[in-house]
Amino acid sequence: MDLTEEDICRVAAEATILSSVKSLNVVEIFGVTVLPPSVCVVLELCAYGSLSDVLRGPKALTLSFQDQIFLCLGCAK
Repeated sequence: MDLTEEDICRVAAEATILSSVKSLNVVEIFGVTVLPPSVCVVLELCAYGSLSDVLRGPKALTLSFQDQIFLCLGCAK
């Protein structure tokens, strides 16, 4: 894949938004690096992965529907 200036600007804009959000419910961003042909975003490590991983991934936790809703609402705050 060819890395375009538009791709870099899009990632930078998203990183800027993410860095402005400070919440226990949002993954923290530590930095962005551009090393063509790659753009890397360094994020806080989440032990269980993303919310999608927890609910549907290969190592999904067995949670009641109520617990799933609780997690989703917590992420939406």
